[in-house]
Amino acid sequence: MMKKLLSVLLIAASMGVFAAGGMSERKPGTNYLVVTNRHFRCTFFPGHMFPVWFETPRGEKFPPVVRFLDRVVCDKISYWLYADLWAEQEVVTDTPEVFSIRCYGVYCHVHGDKTAPGNARAVYTYTIRRDSPVMRVDAEIARDTDAEIEVHFLRPAWSMLDDFDAICRSGRPVKIQPNHGFAKAKSVTFVRNGLAVTTTMQGFAPTVRARFRCGDGFSAHAGYIGRTRAKELKLTGFLRFHRWKPASAAPKSGK
Repeated sequence: MMKKLLSVLLIAASMGVFAAGGMSERKPGTNYLVVTNRHFRCTFFPGHMFPVWFETPRGEKFPPVVRFLDRVVCDKISYWLYADLWAEQEVVTDTPEVFSIRCYGVYCHVHGDKTAPGNARAVYTYTIRRDSPVMRVDAEIARDTDAEIEVHFLRPAWSMLDDFDAICRSGRPVKIQPNHGFAKAKSVTFVRNGLAVTTTMQGFAPTVRARFRCGDGFSAHAGYIGRTRAKELKLTGFLRFHRWKPASAAPKSGK
C-alpha cells in the first residue's frame, strides 16, 4: 500500500513538473529567449522591442518581414522603437498553452540618444498560443503632451530585392512597384517557398487608418498609420505564420 501511494505521488509530481514547463527556453551563452508552438518559432533578444528570427518548428525560415519600423513622427522628425537599445522585457505567462511577454521602450532618434518630445513611450505585449499560428500584438502608446503626432504601428519591412512567390492584399495577389500604395487594406500576405506571413489589424480607433505602401524601390513597408492628439493610444495587430494555399481560380462560366 505504501509503495502504491509513493508511486502515485511520484507520478503526480512528475506531471506537475511537466505541466509547469512553458513554451520558451533560454539559449545558453546568448540569453536569447526562444518560443516555440506547433506552428512557428520566434526569438526575443534582450534590449529589443521586437521578436526576430521567425521559423517553423523544423527550422524553415518564414519570409523576412521582421524588421519592424514602428515609429512616431513629431514636427516631421521620426523617432523609432528599434533605436531604443535598452528596452525592458517581462515574461507575463509561460505555460504549455500560452506564452506572453511584455516589452517596454521609448521612441528614439536613429542618430544619438535623443528621444521623442513629450516622453513618447510604448508597451508591447506579444501573446502566443500553443495551437494557434497567430501572434497577437497589443500596443499601448503614451506621452505627456497632446501635440499632434503620426503613429506607425506594426510595420514589418522587407527588401524589394527579395524574391517572393507572391504578395497579396487582403487575399488577392498584387505586383509590388516603387511608391505603390495599398490604401485601406486590412491585411497583406508575403509568401516565399510555400511559407507565408500575414499582417492584420482589427478594431483600430477611427483616428487610425490602415495603410500599406512601398518605399523608395529598395525597401517596402506594411503598416498602420494615423495622426492623433491623444495622450494614450491602444492598438492591436496580428501576425499569422502559415503555409501558403493559393486561392483556387473561379470556374469559367459557359457560353
